[in-house]
Amino acid sequence: QAAAKKSTDNGTAAEYSDDEDGEGERSELLQDEYNRHTSTADPTNDKETKTVQWGVHHPKFFLLFERSGSLVVIVSTSNLSPQTSTEGSWVQRFEPVESMPRPSHINRGDSGGSNGNNVRKSNVDHGMPSDFGAVLTDFLKRQSEAAAGGMLPDVFLRRYVQGLSSGLEALIDRYRFDDAHVHLVSTVPGDHAGGIPRRGFRPDASYRPSIAYGPQRVSFILSRTLNKCHITSAKATRTAAEATTGDRLGGSRKMQADMEWLPPSLIAAKEQLVMQPTSMGGNWTREEFEGIVRTYLRPHWTRPNHGNHLGEDEGVDAENGALEVVDLVWPSMEYFETLRSKRRALWKKHIKEVSSITKRRTYINDEGGECPVFLSSVSFSNLDRSCISRMALFTPLPNIMMYTSASLHFKSICRLLQMNHKESQAVSKLDSKQRRDQRHSSSDSREYLSWFMLTSACLSKGAQGQPTPYRDPSSDVMSYSNFELGVLFCSRMVGDNKFDRLYVSDDGSSHTCGCQCGKGKRFYKPHASANQTRPREKGHGKNNSNSTHNNQHSSLLESVKKVHLPVPYQLRPRSYQEDAESDFMSFTPYMHDIPEGTGCMGNMKLTPFGQKVAAYAQKGCVLP
Repeated sequence: QAAAKKSTDNGTAAEYSDDEDGEGERSELLQDEYNRHTSTADPTNDKETKTVQWGVHHPKFFLLFERSGSLVVIVSTSNLSPQTSTEGSWVQRFEPVESMPRPSHINRGDSGGSNGNNVRKSNVDHGMPSDFGAVLTDFLKRQSEAAAGGMLPDVFLRRYVQGLSSGLEALIDRYRFDDAHVHLVSTVPGDHAGGIPRRGFRPDASYRPSIAYGPQRVSFILSRTLNKCHITSAKATRTAAEATTGDRLGGSRKMQADMEWLPPSLIAAKEQLVMQPTSMGGNWTREEFEGIVRTYLRPHWTRPNHGNHLGEDEGVDAENGALEVVDLVWPSMEYFETLRSKRRALWKKHIKEVSSITKRRTYINDEGGECPVFLSSVSFSNLDRSCISRMALFTPLPNIMMYTSASLHFKSICRLLQMNHKESQAVSKLDSKQRRDQRHSSSDSREYLSWFMLTSACLSKGAQGQPTPYRDPSSDVMSYSNFELGVLFCSRMVGDNKFDRLYVSDDGSSHTCGCQCGKGKRFYKPHASANQTRPREKGHGKNNSNSTHNNQHSSLLESVKKVHLPVPYQLRPRSYQEDAESDFMSFTPYMHDIPEGTGCMGNMKLTPFGQKVAAYAQKGCVLP
């Protein structure tokens, strides 16, 4: 068996064996090695005394340290298992920072935040992509602290990565994380505050940014990019730090901006929130689910009056509140039945391809293998009616290859933009269910995105968080139990045509599908000249006409670079409850487990499956 020798503090050699018999001893030695280094680097690094409710370790990511010195970061929804389902991944290479003296504005003694984030770069502009390295370092540090054994991230870096002999402490300064094109969104177990001051951002109040987690992290990023007061406070904090240290703080121009990332007319056009998990659990109540939805919708969480661009606040539907703007996308029983039937038909037409696949992937069979979509009939029955009323059909786009994709494991959350003013005027007069169906039938297949998050997090309380028990009524502290990881794509239109972009998803009719390397038709139209600036936002007064806003939107669409995101499903889904006056569903949500006796209980009675079970039971029969 392979063994590695490391020197301990007293000079003796410790032997690490990879065989099973020595696994317990090896784990203890690895943990001891980590504790020695971290206690030396940070004397305040004591184990948390508070009880933490541990859930699951659910992130999917790779850190590939290349021999050239670069680091490739991959954040995915895919497990390290045979590929049988539709997945999503994001990849970026970060070049190493050239050898240079450490900037004086970096203070290694700063705790980095009020909620215990021991981030080693005190002046990081949290909420910007410039904090990518800080968030990644914090996430790996939390993993190392929680590990019960095995190879810890910190120990791995010290042993095997050149230039990182000091472990995680050096990671943030080793690579050009300021070049990140996305925001990193992490979730770690524990009780964590959201990072936004209770009274908001005020010019006369101090602003000390820190790392937030889960939905609170998304809310903080959106506040930093869309909230004018937050942007002003962050700029003042950065200016003060530069004046104190004499250094210009880092931050790539391609992602930084001292103004709202979207012009006011488009902020007002923010519309549906689309949540697409592959697992639901937690017996969500209306209050709990609405609280999570509100967090993702901040800032400006209320549904704007799309037919009124004069600045008046119409508010939201009195009955549904924040839930009025959310679509909870979930596959149906019929979807998987159709998936299997189409796969069988395609197999008959592609005998050679199927033969090749089955030789390499013996797990592909007529039933499609294991299905990683989880919702039991018991959990479904315990969901609040207001939650299931937001459920919408997962409808795949036509470019998905049915005979290679056996299931669904892609997870995402996004916020749509309504760019067509005339359409939004008509749609705003409909109720929520009619509105979704009207948008679904729209002739324009493009969907414009305010932001889009690819994530490992499903709709569970361990991943999305829940209010910490006995917290102060004015506190926003949330309790998480899972490790999760995702990336957030934010549209940006500040007048910098070189780096501005509007994220778009469509069915493939307006771009060339395949490699998104920047060649060919990845971008829908050539962006305008570099000296063109963002159109002026005239007109939030009552004397402006709707044509002014149409012209502004049209000008923005013509000038900004549009980047396609290969979202595998329709973002304007049909509602499970097609009849706006009825709670009964037209389709049955997919459930991986329906124990005997639960097919016609609670909310199951609203589904076609449950009604079928009830009809058979009345006849004294059992559903075949």
